[in-house]
Amino acid sequence: ASYAAYKPNPNWWDKEKIINGKKYDTPFVDELIFPIILDKSTQIAAIRTAKVDLAHTVDLKHKDTLASTCPDLKLEKYLAGSVYLVVFRSTSGPLVDKDLRRALMIGTDLETIVRINLTEGDVHCLPWNAGLSPVVYTPIEDLPPSTKELFTYDPAKAKQMITDAGYPDGLTLKLDYSATRFGAAELASLLEDMWSKIGVTAILQPHEHAIKQAMGTEGTYENALISHSGVVSRVSRLTSFMVMPWTLYHDDEYYIDLVSEAGAEMDEAKRNAMIKELGIYVVDNVSHMPLGNPYLLCCTWPWVKNYYREIDCAYVNYSAITPLIWIDQALKAELGY
Repeated sequence: ASYAAYKPNPNWWDKEKIINGKKYDTPFVDELIFPIILDKSTQIAAIRTAKVDLAHTVDLKHKDTLASTCPDLKLEKYLAGSVYLVVFRSTSGPLVDKDLRRALMIGTDLETIVRINLTEGDVHCLPWNAGLSPVVYTPIEDLPPSTKELFTYDPAKAKQMITDAGYPDGLTLKLDYSATRFGAAELASLLEDMWSKIGVTAILQPHEHAIKQAMGTEGTYENALISHSGVVSRVSRLTSFMVMPWTLYHDDEYYIDLVSEAGAEMDEAKRNAMIKELGIYVVDNVSHMPLGNPYLLCCTWPWVKNYYREIDCAYVNYSAITPLIWIDQALKAELGY
C-alpha cells in the first residue's frame, strides 16, 4: 500500500514542551505513517485489525460493526467541518433571479439527499454548521419564515415559482461537478431527477477534479457547480461567501459592507449579532445550497496515548496535535496486537 512517512526533524522549532513543570522532547513518536487506502472496505479492515492506530474520518455506518467486533476500540461521533453544496452563478444567466435560486432549493428534497448520501447528517450547514455557538448559529426552527421555508420540500410550489419568474415551460441549467470526487456524481443524478419534477432540465457536465476546481476558483462555470467546502466550522467562512474577488460567481454589496462592519466592530456582543444576521442572510439569499453536513467517527485504540480525539487545530492542521501522541507498545502487546 502507498503511504506517507514522517520522521522527527532534529531542528524543529518546537522540540521542547513543558508539561506540569517537566520538560519533554517532542515529537513523542519515532515515525508517523499515513497509509493511503482508497478502498473503503480495506480501510475498515485496517482499523479492525489494528493495522492503523487511529482514524478520524470513518463513515458512521460502520459504528455498530466496529463496536461489536472491536470492543476495545474507542468510537466518538462528531459533526464534520466539511459539506457538499451547490454554488449558483448569480452574476449572469437566469440565476441572477433570487426567486429562481429559492425555487431550486425548495424543489430539492434535502432530507432525502442526506438520507441517501450520508449515514447521518444535518441539512442546515451553511455558512456554518451546528457545531458553532447559538450566539452565531441559528437553527432551522428559529429562522425567519421566508428563510425557514427553504428547508421544506415543496415541488409544486417550486414549479409555480419558476413559472412566476417567467419560465412557464421550464428552463435548462448546466450542472458541473467533479467526476472523480467521491459522491459528486451521485449527487448530480439526484439533483437531475428532483429538478426534473419542477420543470428544470439539468445538463450534467462531469470534469476532471482539477478542471472543476479551476472552474470554481475562476468563476467560469455557467449556471451551477457541485462543490465541497471544508470550512463550515468557523465564522471566517464569511469571507468566501459573496465577496469579490474571492467569489467570482456572486457579488453582493450589502453583504460585503456588513462583513466589513462586523470585522471592524470591537464590541463582542454587537459583532456576534452582526455575524448571526449575516448567517441568516447567506441562507436566505441562496447563493449556495447545502447538500448535507455528515457526522463521522473518530476511532482510536486504547494504546494511543495523549490523544483525545481532536480532529484538527486551526485550518485543517494536525501539526499541534500529532507531536504529542505516543503509542503504548506494552499495552498494544497485552491486548494481543
